[in-house]
Amino acid sequence: MLKNIAILIDADNVSHQKIDWVFDKISTLGTITVKRIYGDFTKPNLSSWESAILKYAIEKKHQTSYSTGKNSSDLTLAIDAIDLWHTGRHDGFCIVSSDSDFIGLALRLRQNNIQVFGFGENKTIKEFTIACDEFFEIPSEQANDSITTKTTKKDKLNQTNTQSSTKKKVDLKSDNKTQEPSKPKINRLTSEQLKKQALLINAIKDSINKINGYSEFKKVVQYLNTKYPAIKVSDYGYAKWRSLLNQLDFFEIKTVNEVLCIRTRAPHIAPIKQSTPQIKYITKSLKHKIMLMIDKAPVKDKYGYTDLNYIEEQLKIMNINIEDYHCKDIKSFLRKVGCILKD
Repeated sequence: MLKNIAILIDADNVSHQKIDWVFDKISTLGTITVKRIYGDFTKPNLSSWESAILKYAIEKKHQTSYSTGKNSSDLTLAIDAIDLWHTGRHDGFCIVSSDSDFIGLALRLRQNNIQVFGFGENKTIKEFTIACDEFFEIPSEQANDSITTKTTKKDKLNQTNTQSSTKKKVDLKSDNKTQEPSKPKINRLTSEQLKKQALLINAIKDSINKINGYSEFKKVVQYLNTKYPAIKVSDYGYAKWRSLLNQLDFFEIKTVNEVLCIRTRAPHIAPIKQSTPQIKYITKSLKHKIMLMIDKAPVKDKYGYTDLNYIEEQLKIMNINIEDYHCKDIKSFLRKVGCILKD
């Protein structure tokens, strides 16, 4: 899961009515650390945002609109996003807007390996949805009302029809079973396809970590269903979580004390091969360099001997490591070179 997500909300171009849905969805992506909302909050139409701002402790970024048609809050949002990116603290951005003005911003962030998630209504243009790593369409209240109305009318019609004779009731039920449209079958995702489902993998890992280490499989599934209700095993073509998880080598499932358990599999780390140190040989060229260095030493005693500490410092400057020549100390090295040492 992402560690630091910044949420940037364009109040002018998204409704407050589904903000709960938005925050629930973002909570499945990672940890939210920054929450900001942009707009001219002197406008009456933005007053409806106040309760949501208080509920989620969103930082309000007021931007006065000085002229019609110019949305300065969009520019402020984009500048803030770049400033937050430059801090190096955020690995994900959620842009909540149905506006097309943030296409460039999304592409700019993604160029720098930052994940961008878009949230907008069904009026959002396709180009912005493509510019994001993943785009979530915010469900509209009107669509839900329409579905409810249609269902109610259908129920009333069925209720009227069922007031006929008992035989007709039986026939009607039989016909309904025959005519009931079957749900489209979802193709089962392969192991490789499942590994690319980042939201699914992160949700499973989070569920296991919350329970700690080797966890009881049943409890992990319960946590997964409670914390991430939008993630359904059937959406991936599987009937049960165990069947799906058996396809992922990220996880290990086994029975411990007659209880089915699961854990995140430890990554395989190849053993580091110990390389045999290569012994260097003292060449004529090296001897000449060392003799020349000793000969030019600025400080010598009255007998013409150079201090060993000085020679050691010079060898470091020359990037010569005596251990590379299988010598335990400076004296043994200098003897190999052919220097005369004073006891």
